[in-house]
Amino acid sequence: MAKQGSRHKTITEVEQLGPRARLKYLMDCWGMSRRRIIGRLVKGGDYWWLQDITDTEGRVLEYPLADLPEASRLTHGQVFVAPVSVENARKLHADRYVSADFGLAAERQRKDKKNPLLIRAISQSVEMPRHIPANRIPWCDDGSIALEESVFQSYFEYVCEDKAAEVARLDQDIARHKAARGQMATQVHEKERERDRLEEHCTAARDSLNEMEQDYDAKREQRETEAREQQVALKQRHDDQARALRHEIAAIKDELAVARKQREREIGEIKSQADALRSFAKERAQSLRRLELITDAQWDALYPSIDDQDDQVPGDGPLFPEGGATEAIGHVQRYLFDLPDRIGYPWALLANFHALLETRDLIILSGLSGSGKTNLVKAYANATGNAYRVIPVKPNWTSAEDLIGFYNPLQRAYATTPFLEALFDARRDPKRLYIVCLDEMNLARVEYYFADFLSRMEDRQEPAINLYPDEEAGHVLSELRVLMQALHGLQLDPRSINLESLLGDGRTMAQLAERLGLGDGESFPQLHGRVRRMLSGAISVPPKLRIPPNVRFVGAVNMDDTTNHLSPKLLDRAHVMHFQSPLDYWQRVIEELSGTEPVAGPVRIPAWHYPERGELPPYQPGDPLVQKLTDYAQEFLAPLGIELGMRPLRQAMLYRDRLAELFEGEGVQLLALNNLLRQKVLPRFSFEGKHPARGRGKLECHEVVQRFHSRLGEDLVRLSSADGDILIQADAELGAMIERAEANDGVYNYWA
Repeated sequence: MAKQGSRHKTITEVEQLGPRARLKYLMDCWGMSRRRIIGRLVKGGDYWWLQDITDTEGRVLEYPLADLPEASRLTHGQVFVAPVSVENARKLHADRYVSADFGLAAERQRKDKKNPLLIRAISQSVEMPRHIPANRIPWCDDGSIALEESVFQSYFEYVCEDKAAEVARLDQDIARHKAARGQMATQVHEKERERDRLEEHCTAARDSLNEMEQDYDAKREQRETEAREQQVALKQRHDDQARALRHEIAAIKDELAVARKQREREIGEIKSQADALRSFAKERAQSLRRLELITDAQWDALYPSIDDQDDQVPGDGPLFPEGGATEAIGHVQRYLFDLPDRIGYPWALLANFHALLETRDLIILSGLSGSGKTNLVKAYANATGNAYRVIPVKPNWTSAEDLIGFYNPLQRAYATTPFLEALFDARRDPKRLYIVCLDEMNLARVEYYFADFLSRMEDRQEPAINLYPDEEAGHVLSELRVLMQALHGLQLDPRSINLESLLGDGRTMAQLAERLGLGDGESFPQLHGRVRRMLSGAISVPPKLRIPPNVRFVGAVNMDDTTNHLSPKLLDRAHVMHFQSPLDYWQRVIEELSGTEPVAGPVRIPAWHYPERGELPPYQPGDPLVQKLTDYAQEFLAPLGIELGMRPLRQAMLYRDRLAELFEGEGVQLLALNNLLRQKVLPRFSFEGKHPARGRGKLECHEVVQRFHSRLGEDLVRLSSADGDILIQADAELGAMIERAEANDGVYNYWA
């Protein structure tokens, strides 16, 4: 029944509402303060339903939809009771009237019934009613009651069960009281005999006590005298120690003052030496600059100007975290949507991507071509004042050299790549976060060209990769030293010498050629060019590459006949974000941004905000999230051949902690579990459903998956009431995978 004066919405109008708004509309129309209904239980096959639905006051209910067909109305239909576990099924009996909480039915059921308000009863909440509803008590004309047999039987059995249980409890109480009374009588008799014995002991004890008191008084007087003497001696000893300690403290203070002055002198000397050393090195570098052995850009990199070293965070717009992480992500969402090309991402997707960037783990973006994977990297970087580099992967990449380049021993120079240049750019720009995206990451085998990085990412402190041997840099230094010593031997003024004047002085060039031992095969300009190339390579590309802390790695993948599958080793180290079609997100983005004001520009999130790469949290088996994932691994994943080691569990705790910076309340634990199932567990589903499950006898893999799906439905049922926190529930995604497997001869493949 609807409220007076209210107008029922159409199906189209209700479909535009979110889950929470639909339930509120339904309860307002029914005049309910609590989602509770009463109905008669019926069983159809393996499923349970409620018929003859009313509210707790006995009022008949109708779906408040203006254009709902007659056959789909609540009074003509029934309500599905789900999910029903084995434990819940024991308390359900057919033809009983029960009360239960309700919520929206699954999205697929609502679409099948063409009813966006279709409800389902929650089996965990089913219980017998405390009274017979008034509408179930028909009165006859003669004043008698013609009570329906099923209603009477339900209530009668419920009352009988209650009374029988109460009688049983009373019988137990009576038996306990009788036993206790007999035990008390025995104890009273024993206490009386004990009392007589105690009286005899008390008399003897009083006599002994009198003797002890007299002896105690004498000994106490003796101890008091000894204590007074000891106190006087102790005070004298303490006074002597205090005087000695004061003298020692005074001496230490004098020594400390002397040491402080000495330290200040040493610091001054060291500073003077350091300044002199810097001046000396700079003067030598100036000589290299005048001789054009290093470029102006290399000089600026070695000796940056003061203007380049300020602490100002680049970019315009408000600086995070003044408004908090949640508000910053909302700002990013609004800014992207206000751009001319209307970039629309749900808030939950942006927040999840931000949390994953803070974990510093590898992120893999999967989905159909054009679903916005690479665009997310670009849009997020631009909207937060940071930088991105998109590196296209080639199908012919077979080694790390294709990714990071190689050292050319003939030219004694390193051949760089766009990927390596991106890391150098990040090192030169530490105030901004650099997101390096490997586009079409699986066009080549990831393990072939990215293996070094996968291994080095195990070192969470300061991962580094050797580019070429240190002795190659030593060769460059030796040739440079020979050249500089030869120039120094000509007794030229180092402050005025330059390459142009040197080449124009024929006499000096002849002496230099003689000192360097140059023959007819090589001229000084050739030697100069060779040393310049070698020196430039040594300055630009160091022998060991340390991955800058302001770099995050992202991979975008497509799955088709031209790409390679991702190995368990890679998936074990990565989080997989699966993208749906942007059209699926569009209406949700519009609803989330309704009522918000446009923003003037991007928000600035500097690199120092993102946590530095550190050790993963220690393994804690008692952590609720770890415990839940471990239970899943032992009960469901191990039989499917999916191993969940220590690393993913520690990654899960870190991800949960980062997610808690964006979401408030106790729901973070459940939200993290849902996202981790989608990002770490489901992407590893690739097996034959008809194969026997490991260690489960004749049980097949598809049966284990079905049980896993049922468990997730129970564990994640509270997520259905969260509005805007999730993109899709893990149990729904697993259900879709089960449907694909059934249509594919039982083959499970997340990437299909």
